[in-house]
Amino acid sequence: MRWLTLYVRSRRVPTAGAVLLAATLAFWVINVLADPSQRIMFGAFAAVLSASAAAVSLGSDDPDLDRTAAIAWLSRRAAHVLAVGVASGLLLLLTQISDHPLGTVESAIRGVAGMTGLAALGATFFGAQLGWLLPTAQAVVALGAQIGGAKESTLTHVLAWPFQPDGTTAATVTAVVLALAGLLVHAVYGSKRVRTRQ
Repeated sequence: MRWLTLYVRSRRVPTAGAVLLAATLAFWVINVLADPSQRIMFGAFAAVLSASAAAVSLGSDDPDLDRTAAIAWLSRRAAHVLAVGVASGLLLLLTQISDHPLGTVESAIRGVAGMTGLAALGATFFGAQLGWLLPTAQAVVALGAQIGGAKESTLTHVLAWPFQPDGTTAATVTAVVLALAGLLVHAVYGSKRVRTRQ
């Protein structure tokens, strides 16, 4: 199990986990004080922040060095992305036992799945340190579409999928596609190395 300890440390998992927990707790406190009709929105933003915090753990400081190791990276990367999704999802679902849940069970699972997929794609294309870019950009696009779009439009349901009510098929399909894309692409390619100027 020594490899697991090294893996966890090299990817700053304890720090990412602490931020993930703090983000969920912060949004839950805000949610307690807010209008109950906004629960899905706060749950979606909690999923964004959780995925953004966890994205930093999806790569090490030297992905090129990782690639030289003769181990099964594909399965380890896939397991890591799944673990991020499960951890984020469990924290959101734990709020269901309170009187002020962060959204519904369906919206929590949908939000975490889609945002985790986006974080994995972000880590793959931009590096783990910038993995937060895609979940954050999606939240901005979704908010804009929700405010300015026709509420019953399929395009609005797709663009604003994190904020859609339960049973919105287009939103669920969008989240599933993002989750699967992130899982598969990150498992195959891993995190991009961000080169810094010397």
